[in-house]
Amino acid sequence: MYGPRVSSRRAIPGGAPAPRLVVVENTRLAAGPLSELWSRAEQALSNGCAPTSMTVHTEPAGNAERIAEVVARERPDVVVAAGGDGTVRDAIQGIRDAGEPSPPLAIVPLGTANNVARSLGLESVRRGGRSALDRAVTAALAGADRRIDLGRVNGRWFVGSFALGMDADILRLRNRLVNAMRWASLLGGYPPYLASCAANLFRAHGGAMSLCCDGDEEHLVTYDLVVTNVPLYAGEFRFGPSGAFPDDGRLDLQRFANATDYVRRFTGAWMQQLRHDRGPSLAPAGSRTFTRLTVETTSPVAAQIDGEEIAPERSWVVSAAPGAVTVRLPRASSG
Repeated sequence: MYGPRVSSRRAIPGGAPAPRLVVVENTRLAAGPLSELWSRAEQALSNGCAPTSMTVHTEPAGNAERIAEVVARERPDVVVAAGGDGTVRDAIQGIRDAGEPSPPLAIVPLGTANNVARSLGLESVRRGGRSALDRAVTAALAGADRRIDLGRVNGRWFVGSFALGMDADILRLRNRLVNAMRWASLLGGYPPYLASCAANLFRAHGGAMSLCCDGDEEHLVTYDLVVTNVPLYAGEFRFGPSGAFPDDGRLDLQRFANATDYVRRFTGAWMQQLRHDRGPSLAPAGSRTFTRLTVETTSPVAAQIDGEEIAPERSWVVSAAPGAVTVRLPRASSG
């Protein structure tokens, strides 16, 4: 349902007119561990936005059509996605479906992994607390706009990642565990994922695949296939070099042949994330970039997009969409 219209107004720094916002809020925020911080963010956004701004309350996924309806009707200055990568993807899909003119997207990173927000220079609120929250809210109200690329797979937009095989099976079992044992969600985001990873590691995943990557055809047995638009993946793994930004018009492909290859290269990506703040780094071995990828499988394969399950299919077409959306980010420090 749509939330109440915001009635308060306050001038923002620099004397600029207060922006009209559509805030896309994951409904879990109100009762979750970050509820107090989210209340602080709501108040700050309310104080800084125009009185005709409004909130759209959403479920964890599948809200793009409703968001598009609100954006097309309200034509806000900024859409704010308050949640994790799934909320960000729904907001972007809604922005794209609403047609032109497209408002920029701002992010208040209140999810578990926040791959997209962290790759764009924001900090997870779970880790950074009030300072991370205040920085994200300030960016939403008076940040700098920048175009970024998106990915598209079988008609769906994605901003962070798309995966077939092992990683999609991990997500599917993780969701089953959380739904069957509600207490598992109280452990936080990562323990259920780790349990699912351990249970899935030596099972069969993926299978024989025909890949055509920018015209280069291969027929390979694939355990896991990951396409990324941003360098950070699954929270703690970095498959792109430090300083990488999703504006080169290309996507990155990682293909894992088997469980041993998967463990070895994910360990390397985890080590790269640990040291990425210490200086420049290179993209990990085995990665390649592309603008268009087709994947054909002998039987339907499980998939995930930005951390959300999508139905298994046998044929996938993945393409890069250069500069497809505008994001509103913190302004560079003048100091």
